[in-house]
Amino acid sequence: MTKETCYMCDKPKTSGEHVPPKCLFPENKDLEPGENFRKNLIKVPSCDEHNSAKSQDDEFMLITFASSMAAEKGSGFLQNSKLMRILDRKPHVFNELLKHSTPIKLPDNENNVVETCIYSLDRERFMNQMEAVANGVYFHHLKQKVTGRTIVNPIKGFQTTSIKQNLHNAKTKQFAETLFTAKPVYGDNPDIFYYQVTEDKPEMIMKLVFYKNIEFIAVFNGECR
Repeated sequence: MTKETCYMCDKPKTSGEHVPPKCLFPENKDLEPGENFRKNLIKVPSCDEHNSAKSQDDEFMLITFASSMAAEKGSGFLQNSKLMRILDRKPHVFNELLKHSTPIKLPDNENNVVETCIYSLDRERFMNQMEAVANGVYFHHLKQKVTGRTIVNPIKGFQTTSIKQNLHNAKTKQFAETLFTAKPVYGDNPDIFYYQVTEDKPEMIMKLVFYKNIEFIAVFNGECR
């Protein structure tokens, strides 16, 4: 009998990994009666090295999403009750945000000066985790592993200090809208997370959406095993 191996490597499975991390989904005890945002969470086989809960990368992802949405209040940070319910239970997350924040004043779309913050976090660590999430969802969708490089780019709700990069992200989002407009939505908790794919093939392009405000595009190299 062949032993099940990790979705990211060929090491034996030692646990199951939620992709995206389970901590991004509000617990039922924090919700209104009848609400449930943990229905049929995606879970894939994992080794200890690639289990984000064991490395605390899962909470790091939550902190990064919170900082991104806090920097863009218009995106729905304060209005996003699902995310706020999680953070209410994790006050140390706000402490992490404050440690990495710098208050600034910027003009809004109507040229009014508003107070906001720049957040400095480990972008490389976060993007590596996003690649792992994309690979996990890929494995779940096709029942195959990705080989080679997976490229993930933010296209909405994840601004950087680079105007050039932000413009590139905006153009990529316009392109993505033409690809995914009529594609099915996968995920039983779409208020928290859902994904779409261009086709059910290894060379697919995938869109991952969190809290309806933060979007990423994942491009795979077309090889699988």
